Amino acid sequence: MFNQVFPDAVITETSTPSEAVQQLETGKFNLLVIEASNHSTENPLLNIKRIRQKYPDMAILVFSHKDENSLALPVIRAGADGYLLKYASLADFTEAVGSLLKGEKYLSPQLRQKLMNDIITGNDEQYTGANVSLTPREREVLDGLIKGSRISEIASGLGIHNSTVSALKRNILAKMKVQNVIELAEKMKN
Repeated sequence: MFNQVFPDAVITETSTPSEAVQQLETGKFNLLVIEASNHSTENPLLNIKRIRQKYPDMAILVFSHKDENSLALPVIRAGADGYLLKYASLADFTEAVGSLLKGEKYLSPQLRQKLMNDIITGNDEQYTGANVSLTPREREVLDGLIKGSRISEIASGLGIHNSTVSALKRNILAKMKVQNVIELAEKMKN
């Protein structure tokens, strides 16, 4: 699909996010398209954060089969510049890539409309964590916890100590008024 729209593009494909990170070190890339998949054992949010920290000027588009409402905002918070469903039209794909290459952000018209409607109607708790104020670092840890990452994986991905992640986890659980990660995940779904 990419070559149809951008015939002069040089494309490098990898099978895993880890391979993508290795490829990024070999040259300069303008755009990274990440496929978010249930089949990967790697946490896409931590990979996006890692890539964003190392390559702040590169555009990142997440391409997924998952419903925009469940994954779009977490990946945007993690540092992606855009989110597109795999079954999006060629026109939507072209618009998304074009926007990102111009330094803009991209959300589908459907997701933009949903966000606006939720904000207008006051139904935006899902985007603010049930009105609980979390620091940016707590949000990063929360994203990892919700994805099922271990403390050590989150710490490694964020470049901090395990003990710091554990302390942040305790703060999150207290602020969210839950006892464990399972209760936390349930609360975040609602």
